Amino acid sequence: MGYITFGSYNNIFNLTNLKDVEISIANQDPNVVSFKNWSFEARNVGLTTLTIKVGSTVLNIPVEVVDKEVPLTKIKFDKDNLTISNGKSYRLNIVGYDIYGNSHIIDNNKIKYLINGKIGIIKNGVLTVKGKRGIKGEVVAVYKDKKAVMKVQIK
Repeated sequence: MGYITFGSYNNIFNLTNLKDVEISIANQDPNVVSFKNWSFEARNVGLTTLTIKVGSTVLNIPVEVVDKEVPLTKIKFDKDNLTISNGKSYRLNIVGYDIYGNSHIIDNNKIKYLINGKIGIIKNGVLTVKGKRGIKGEVVAVYKDKKAVMKVQIK
């Protein structure tokens, strides 16, 4: 098994407002990376280019599959601070960064979550808030030897 590196691209397409827009992904070398059902799989060590087309916008992303994982230097939540109402839920999103500054999505099943304070529960990477208004706490994510903290306040 290999590890996929998507260059240093951190491009985000906001697809929520797009209707009837064709989205396609073309792969220069399917022997390096395969793509099926909106999921990528590293096949063999090597280089390829993915061409992503959203409507009339085209993006070419170089992809490298390496034989060992690039170590992460840090992990972060998508937010440093979260203010949320009692009874609401929030999907926890952790991103890892390697020595080159590239971002890597980390599977929520590989992250250990801890809660400091009486702010709620976490199940399957989702924080469900259960507490009184004004209560503060934090969610801690641990992945291998890296740790991230997000402060939480119940409004």
